[in-house]
Amino acid sequence: MECAVDGYLGFAFFDPLVHAWDLSKAVGLEPVLDEDLAQKALDTVTGLGTQYQLRQRSVLAESVMTDLRDPVSRLLAFCGRQP
Repeated sequence: MECAVDGYLGFAFFDPLVHAWDLSKAVGLEPVLDEDLAQKALDTVTGLGTQYQLRQRSVLAESVMTDLRDPVSRLLAFCGRQP
């Protein structure tokens, strides 16, 4: 998949957010992610899901169900984390 730097960064910026959450949890810290940034990441990644076949390329785990409605929880659930 070829894309310009701007296109790639626009596509991949959700990944550091999700991994920051992963790392915080792994070391026993309470993760704090910006809700506005999480909403933008969620909008981006849900919009790219079919275009880039993120789950088929093993970029994302299968979504998990959550009743939580905040953007951070929804992003994490979409990316296969249990918020």
